[in-house]
Amino acid sequence: MTDENRTPTILIADDQPGSLVMLISFLESCGYSLMAAQSGEAALEQARRFPPDLMLLDVLMPGGMDGFETCRCLKQNPLTRDIPVLFLTVLDQTIDKVQGFAAGGLDFISKPVEHAEVLARVQTHLNIRRLQQALQKENERCRALTDAMFDGVLIFEYSQAQDRFRIAEANLALSEMFAYTREELLSLSLEKLFVPDVRHYVKKHIIRNESPAELTGLRKDRTRFPLEIRCKPVVWQERSMHVAVIRDLSARKTLEQENLLLRASLKDRYRFGRIIGKSPVMQDLYELIARAAASDATVLLLGESGSGKEIAARTVHEQSKRRNNAFVAVNCGAISRDLFEREFFGHRKGAFTGADCDKPGFFDAAQGGTLFLDEIGELTLSMQAALLRVIEHHEYIPVGSTRVKHSDVRLIAATHRNLPELIRNGKFRQDFYFRLDLLTIKIPPLREHKEDIPLLIDHFLEHYGKDKETVCVPRLYLTDDIRQMLYHAEWRGNVRELYHTLERWLITGRLELRPRAAKTVLSKHEIPDSEPRSLISLPPVRGDMPLEQTMEVLEKELIVQALRQNLWRKKEAAARLGINRKTLYEKMRKYGLQGDGV
Repeated sequence: MTDENRTPTILIADDQPGSLVMLISFLESCGYSLMAAQSGEAALEQARRFPPDLMLLDVLMPGGMDGFETCRCLKQNPLTRDIPVLFLTVLDQTIDKVQGFAAGGLDFISKPVEHAEVLARVQTHLNIRRLQQALQKENERCRALTDAMFDGVLIFEYSQAQDRFRIAEANLALSEMFAYTREELLSLSLEKLFVPDVRHYVKKHIIRNESPAELTGLRKDRTRFPLEIRCKPVVWQERSMHVAVIRDLSARKTLEQENLLLRASLKDRYRFGRIIGKSPVMQDLYELIARAAASDATVLLLGESGSGKEIAARTVHEQSKRRNNAFVAVNCGAISRDLFEREFFGHRKGAFTGADCDKPGFFDAAQGGTLFLDEIGELTLSMQAALLRVIEHHEYIPVGSTRVKHSDVRLIAATHRNLPELIRNGKFRQDFYFRLDLLTIKIPPLREHKEDIPLLIDHFLEHYGKDKETVCVPRLYLTDDIRQMLYHAEWRGNVRELYHTLERWLITGRLELRPRAAKTVLSKHEIPDSEPRSLISLPPVRGDMPLEQTMEVLEKELIVQALRQNLWRKKEAAARLGINRKTLYEKMRKYGLQGDGV
């Protein structure tokens, strides 16, 4: 016989034989099985041996155990605590009913009893009991299914009064993933399972988007691990909640990092991403870049002007999980103090005169991607403080707004300056430096990997003209004597100077691109031997000129030559002179220089 078809059993406990016999006779005629007891002690014993489906318990019984005490004892025993208890009593005071409910009773039936009332209340509570048992079995079935899953599953709801996400249910996989017991999880807020930096992201974004997101989990022992979470609205126990499926990405991330390191450790590689070279120092650089790409930590790139810091930053981005989102490069030396907050954080319409519309900033443009801060050493202390807050709290406020915006941006900073020296001189914040210095990569100058110069030359000749809408002839080359001359030159401007020298020769017609079969390209006597070594010559000055005037003449001439040799491209000229572009602009205005460069 199934549970649905089984005859319900009712235990009646009453010290009055007349009332007991009357109720038993009536309920048996209604199709129920009956058990009887005339004291609290006897009722407890029978309930423990043969748990009934429902109990009718008289309140006023002789001995040391009345109905209330009997009910309390029933509720303390796991075998009998779920049995519905209905009190039979002549008491009708509110205080008595409160005491009965506190003991665990569900209802009261007044004596002398009315058969119709007894039957109605018995049927109601047996139906409730049947529904509860069915729900319990369904919950057990669902729990068995979710516990069999490899991914973590939890159900949560938002409590507006407490401003927290309460966990309502969790499966075994989630418990093992975060190293909490199921009971501990049910007492936690959802935000406690993630590092503080992403709690805001969970609250504001995850529950509004059913697409998966990668976050950082926080185990009970405070260790961190990468995870993927996907949420979806659900109605559970007649309440609007969210179900979340969480996957531990530790194994996948380890595999990705190992693959990147394997790719970077192949000694016959001549390039990694956009970086060219197969020398030992470049192989070491590849490994560092692979490690940086496998993490989401802030990266600090150090190196001389022209060594390829921006190329390295782009390679880190393109090899990372953010590769499909924006890479935004910012020259910090070209940002004035007055425009800093507008440029980085954006502004709202009406924030200042001329702000006729909302304008996003660099952090908005790089959302989900990478923000590259070139020449970070040029920032003022106040600018550094503003960026430090964004790095620490992942939040910023646009100019003219009061709404906090969340920043999901990976920062890569670069400089050719000595930051520890700037700290000692009070020009760079130490706390800002520590936040940038999580993962530092030094880009080697060209003089430390000259064996890569032939590769760099071939790469330039192969790709020259592709971005100029011209036909690029494949497999172009230079004669061996010219290659040797380039190999032994002093490239103080590093790879950038090498590329610009080759491009200048092509533009000025001193270098003709021809296929290898032509056998002639450029002879050594066509290039001044000193040009690659020193691209700037000093002008003559009079001996009677004051020192300050002499310095200005020399400075102006140096700037003019640098601009001419770089075809008035100000960025390249500034790099050749070892100054930032903003400083170059100021000096050009000072000396009244104009040109067609950009």
